[in-house]
Amino acid sequence: MDQIKIFVINLKRSPERRNEIIRQMNLYELKFEFFEAIDGKLISAETIQKSRERSDHWYKVDEGQDATMKLGEIGVAMSHYNLYQKIISDNLDLAIIIEDDVNFDKRFQQFLQSRNQVKSIMKNFDLILLGYCTHDAKFDHGAVCSYWGRNKISKNYYVGIPVIWYWSAIAYVVSRKGALLLSQKQGQFPCVTADILTANSPQYGVKLGVLSKPIVWPGPHNNLSTIQLLDPNRNQIKRELKMEDHKKRDFKSLKRSLQNLKAILRKEKVKIKRRQYLFTTDRY
Repeated sequence: MDQIKIFVINLKRSPERRNEIIRQMNLYELKFEFFEAIDGKLISAETIQKSRERSDHWYKVDEGQDATMKLGEIGVAMSHYNLYQKIISDNLDLAIIIEDDVNFDKRFQQFLQSRNQVKSIMKNFDLILLGYCTHDAKFDHGAVCSYWGRNKISKNYYVGIPVIWYWSAIAYVVSRKGALLLSQKQGQFPCVTADILTANSPQYGVKLGVLSKPIVWPGPHNNLSTIQLLDPNRNQIKRELKMEDHKKRDFKSLKRSLQNLKAILRKEKVKIKRRQYLFTTDRY
């Protein structure tokens, strides 16, 4: 049985990444196709100007008034956009997009081998992140998903609707419909980075899912400065980190509160209907 089509985005001037991804693919006997990336250093001045003009209306608000889409970010966004166009023009029902600076293990191979199961799950989603993180840039943490609408992959992990914000474009499954919605939002002149595009995709009508455990993560050749989403000097990131520290300090207090809440719910025999929960199956 044919596996799901894999596209690897690669820059011509990155042979070390190209060789490493070939090694990994050969190790797990996976078929794939390279897709030439747009080099941020070769983008025209007109493209840069139009892209930044489009992004100004919200990107600066989200990332800080001093934030500007960098050449690398524009190049990556254009590369993903061009690949969406290929998926649409080739009429592919779904495809896996990965960047060339990743690592994975046998679970990725096993995921691909369950093609029928993945196709079945993709009836409920337009996009599934296979690798992701929050603002802490840690790609080894599992995702927090809604209780409703989970789709089991194996006894160890499942696909679910994320209840907090996860960003990444290092590896994901996307349907033709998902590629169409993402390309419509992004446009020929990118208005947002590829990572934020996938993270915010529900705003554009995309049914977003994440694996409960990531099966792809940044590899030895990954350089976050190329994407430069997590600048520690940005006020937004500082606020997020402070919030995380505060949550850790109050963890014990929160745990006690949750235990008390559970006791109250059990005592009163409260029945929570699905429509009273934000992340219900009706959401998708």
